[in-house]
Amino acid sequence: MEEAYGFKNSYRKINSLQGRIDSLKNKKVAISTEIDILQNQYNEKLSELKELGITDPSILPDKISELEKEIEDAIANADIIISDIESKLGS
Repeated sequence: MEEAYGFKNSYRKINSLQGRIDSLKNKKVAISTEIDILQNQYNEKLSELKELGITDPSILPDKISELEKEIEDAIANADIIISDIESKLGS
């Protein structure tokens, strides 16, 4: 019928535009879903941090550095103790 009135090309363009609009709507829904998922993950991590006593996430780099130093110190102390035991057993 659209062919009879010479609207074939316009009809195709309208269908193409509608397809593009539908595609954008689908992308919008997917992006909105992804944003919701990321927001939920963020809130969960924030809650976990609060449970650990960290109320300000900006201090995390300093806190991680502190923990790394404590671990290095503990490893060094363990090495000293093990070396001391080994030397006593070797004597």
